[in-house]
Amino acid sequence: MIGVSVFLISPFIGPVLGPIVGGYVIETIGWRWSIWILMIFAGCVAPIVFFAPESYAPILLYRKAKRLSKQGENVAPPHFRPFRTVLGIALRRPPRKL
Repeated sequence: MIGVSVFLISPFIGPVLGPIVGGYVIETIGWRWSIWILMIFAGCVAPIVFFAPESYAPILLYRKAKRLSKQGENVAPPHFRPFRTVLGIALRRPPRKL
């Protein structure tokens, strides 16, 4: 239950604490440090993002099918749409939702 609570409140933490912490940093050590602090935070979070395990189901299924086909099993990898098709869908869908 605590995990769900933290997950649900996390989108609100940044907009609430950002101006408070940013104002304190700017008033005490200067406006340039607000940017340095963001860069330090991004540098600490970037390895977590880059080295996190894959969790997107189609990619996992593709890798599993590829691994099984190398072992000799007859498994067809899932079909991926070409980038041009995905881009067309992404650009056409929002105006239709209006």
